[in-house]
Amino acid sequence: MRKRFYIMLVARNAEGELLKIPVPMHYLYVFVAGALIGMLTITGMLGSYTRMVVKTQRFNQLRDEQKALKSQYSQLEQIAQENELQAQSLSSLAGEVLLCTASSLIPL
Repeated sequence: MRKRFYIMLVARNAEGELLKIPVPMHYLYVFVAGALIGMLTITGMLGSYTRMVVKTQRFNQLRDEQKALKSQYSQLEQIAQENELQAQSLSSLAGEVLLCTASSLIPL
């Protein structure tokens, strides 16, 4: 059975002859298999990195939403306090009005 070789041309030597290096085909198969494994590994790493980037972007988005909600909540608390003060003020005014109208209805 004849052995199959892949001839790799390297360079010319001092006499101008072309240097040839015979590489057995099974070495070529090992190289191709290694290249495929390397490509799959790099593809897996890129997929993992992409998922990590997407998760990071989502986390940053949620953090920004949380900050916005906290500021809205504090604004709503402030408005609620102002409304409560207005309600207290109105109730005290209503009491004064009631006293004034009651005193005007009672004859002296």
